[in-house]
Amino acid sequence: MRPQRLEYLLASLKVPHSQLATPYNAPCTPFLVDFALSGSGTILGQSILQSGNPDVQTNTVTATTGGSVIYTDNNLSIAGPSTNLEPILLSPNGTLIAVIPPQANTTATQALPTTYIYNNRVLVNAVPGQGVGWIDNNHLLVNDGPG
Repeated sequence: MRPQRLEYLLASLKVPHSQLATPYNAPCTPFLVDFALSGSGTILGQSILQSGNPDVQTNTVTATTGGSVIYTDNNLSIAGPSTNLEPILLSPNGTLIAVIPPQANTTATQALPTTYIYNNRVLVNAVPGQGVGWIDNNHLLVNDGPG
């Protein structure tokens, strides 16, 4: 089911004071389907879905204060109506970004996805399996088994 055609407002908060820092507007189209905030509160990841034929997902990472794009996967086409949209995983300090490109639904007989790790726009590693979350700034937990 697609998100409702409403304007979403994603606001970053200054931690720990909970003061509004910078608003991020995601218009009705495309849809904001997921976001991630680094533990330091300085880096924001957004997954945007543009409906169409085929659907297109763009993952983008920027500083919460705006500025230049730290990472983008440049409009990955998603085949078919049923898809697995994987989250952007940010290391606690926001220096490392782990992503799995969008893909068609997988079945038990298909190979595990590959998680790609970026640092400063540069691919630094690719690991078999699904990234689950960062344990600390140097260790990514990866599910390398079925289901």
